[in-house]
Amino acid sequence: MSPIVLIPARERGGRCAGRSVTVLLRYAHEARTDDGERVFVRGHGVPFECYPPEWLGRLPAACASIGPGLDAHGREAVVLLAQRVGRDEPFDRLRDGCIALGADVVTSDEPVYGLPSQRLSAALPRA
Repeated sequence: MSPIVLIPARERGGRCAGRSVTVLLRYAHEARTDDGERVFVRGHGVPFECYPPEWLGRLPAACASIGPGLDAHGREAVVLLAQRVGRDEPFDRLRDGCIALGADVVTSDEPVYGLPSQRLSAALPRA
């Protein structure tokens, strides 16, 4: 399996709908590096933020990624993360498809940047 992705836990400023917002791209799992830096580890769970405000109005209102990560128990797994921003529509078809494959699925609908946002995280069973 490929290496699991880490992202630094660093807030930055951004703009959304003409106003300033705080941006913190993050995964559900948090850790510290050997030198003490706080990082987020790609893994299964919510909340997470993978949709930066710069994408609003330029790219589709939803994004998804699938790849290596940690499951809810901290073991390596194939993890699907999907997030939709600006539309209040659940990921029903995607959720149902993941469940049909035997995935552990969690969802949330917490707003981001003052807009509706839905998230889906699925830990897929290994073949």
